[in-house]
Amino acid sequence: MEPVSDVKRPYFIGIAGGSCSGKTTIARGVVRRLTPPGAALVSIDSYYRGLESAAPEDIDRYNFDDPAALDSTLLLSHLRQLAAGRAADIPVYDFKTHKRTDRTERVEALAYIVVEGLFPLHWDEVRSLLRTRVFVDVPHSVCLERRLRRDVVERGRENRLGNVGQPDPVAAFGRDPRGSDSPGHLRKGQPERLPRAGAGHGRSR
Repeated sequence: MEPVSDVKRPYFIGIAGGSCSGKTTIARGVVRRLTPPGAALVSIDSYYRGLESAAPEDIDRYNFDDPAALDSTLLLSHLRQLAAGRAADIPVYDFKTHKRTDRTERVEALAYIVVEGLFPLHWDEVRSLLRTRVFVDVPHSVCLERRLRRDVVERGRENRLGNVGQPDPVAAFGRDPRGSDSPGHLRKGQPERLPRAGAGHGRSR
């Protein structure tokens, strides 16, 4: 699959939603449907700042659902590279150690670039690159159930098991698992909204 030429720039699609709303599953499906002509996925999760010097108790209290937890400057730089038709080397983040690894993953400037995560609609400069914007709207209780399962199974956070029966998601996580205390942080820019889905709609991010 070849990168786009200097004449034709990538078409950017942004897919946002709360934590474990299913946006990654949807984004991967969009990438598959758009190949050919060719689509690449950029996950905002790759841009978390490393917590190499943080104490374990500080990591437990760290708000990963705050836009400031992400390196938006590097994200924007890479998206602008792709918009100019140049490949970008995306960082690889390890959620079990809360650090960036030494590896990167090359993303080519294909015909479509799908940007997914909590905040592709939050930052004005990122949002301005997105020609199609989607917000995945899923009930808060469904996101909470999925996130508890994901954090324990995929990210090694066994200490969260004691909170599975906790009805208050802010008490369970120390923050709102939708990604922000205010949904407006996620939904800027009048995105298209996908309909609410129930717990039986498969795995999610």
